[in-house]
Amino acid sequence: MVPMPSQLRVLDFGQVSPLRSQTLWHAVAYGVDGGAPATVAFCRPQRPYVCVGYHRSLAEIDLAWCRRRGLPVYRRMAGGGPVYVDQEQLLFQLVVSREMLPRSRTEAVRTVLNWVVPAFVAAGLDAALDEHGEISVGVRKVCGHGAVEIGEAVAVVGNLLGRFDHHVATAILAIPDAPLRSEVEQAMRRYVGTGETTLDADAFKEEAVSSFAHHLGLEPWPGSLTCAERTWLGQLDEQFESDSWRMGTDRSASPVLDVKIRAGVHVTESGPRIGVRLGSREAPTRPCSVRSDRQATPSQATPSQATPSQATPSQATPSQATLSQAPPSGRGAAVLGSRATEVPGPAAPTPPPDRAHASTGAPVAPSSSGGVPCRL
Repeated sequence: MVPMPSQLRVLDFGQVSPLRSQTLWHAVAYGVDGGAPATVAFCRPQRPYVCVGYHRSLAEIDLAWCRRRGLPVYRRMAGGGPVYVDQEQLLFQLVVSREMLPRSRTEAVRTVLNWVVPAFVAAGLDAALDEHGEISVGVRKVCGHGAVEIGEAVAVVGNLLGRFDHHVATAILAIPDAPLRSEVEQAMRRYVGTGETTLDADAFKEEAVSSFAHHLGLEPWPGSLTCAERTWLGQLDEQFESDSWRMGTDRSASPVLDVKIRAGVHVTESGPRIGVRLGSREAPTRPCSVRSDRQATPSQATPSQATPSQATPSQATPSQATLSQAPPSGRGAAVLGSRATEVPGPAAPTPPPDRAHASTGAPVAPSSSGGVPCRL
């Protein structure tokens, strides 16, 4: 059965490989761009990994440490710094045609995050959308999010953060000295995740689907990937696994001296000083809680004084702020509201085969509806 335009396709992929946790929803976005229905998707990586933005250098990551820990490293096609993703995080994506959301990035993201806040509450968190556009419990960020545009499709993506491994999320970064690394980890422990281990993921998914469907005026319907989406998936798998893509092009990299913890909170090093830098909508960011003995007190800083700073090539972003995108051949994908950046993508898919092809990761189960499913 092919869903009508009034339906919201629901894809729950369950646990998938680290690779597939990045490539699956890209393929969905290509499908929506090509005429597949509005879609909400969920997945959880089977094991931890690290993902770095398209324009960033691998020198920002401690690759030797990642190798010792067996952490795969993937390059995404969106911007932003290195992020740590693990099986404690439930990833969700809402992919719709662009006319279904406000055109500006800020309004589109805020709209979708407002819709999904009830799902965080249903999961067991006293969450709200704060003044900086973060879903938070008090000062603690509990959702990393990003928004990308692929052709005529818009994807707003995020995760449910409860228990979070702050030590590993800090250790993946190529931070040049121990004092700065220590302050980054302390700040992350204050501002990222809640430490909750009993979050109700099923309740989260049920409420997210219900809320998205209500606000979009659509009827939720369980679905599957289309043949075209499966073809994209196989091609993206190959590209993301290639050494040339993972390495990226030659780019200079400075030591990581400014680490974004969450919107409006950075840990910075300037000469002999380390401190928490807070941004204000009315004033530039400023150093605070800084001591000359290279000690800082991030626990004294509150993001209520802050707003995000513009990322620079020396900044890393371990707070799960942005997920990946993959532009089709011949057109760019861009963060909503930003200038499009043309980046190389896989070749346009060949006509889909009669049998779905999956080169890596967990198999994608077919369903009775949700596009034009492949015959298995």
